[in-house]
Amino acid sequence: MSATQSAQFSNIAAGSTAAFSLKGGQYAVLTKSTGSGTIDLKLLAFDGRTWMPIIPQITATTGFANSYLPPGQYQVVISGFTANYVSITSIIQHGADGKRLSMQN
Repeated sequence: MSATQSAQFSNIAAGSTAAFSLKGGQYAVLTKSTGSGTIDLKLLAFDGRTWMPIIPQITATTGFANSYLPPGQYQVVISGFTANYVSITSIIQHGADGKRLSMQN
């Protein structure tokens, strides 16, 4: 079985999460929220101060994005929505021979 990396947040209010690390690679981002608003996934720039939107403006109460994310420090920023559930999980890819193709752990 291949290991995955995941950052999960359960029943969080609007605001910003604490920074968390991702090793980089292909990730699935899933959200479930109540009400209306936006969810942004942001990456800390190399200046160590600026948060850059990587997946901006998820507006659906149930959202999904599949994206390549570079390694670094991330945060989830929620505006408006309440009772938010967010999962950011690496996707492990395998070839036809069953050998792992992706580099993340």
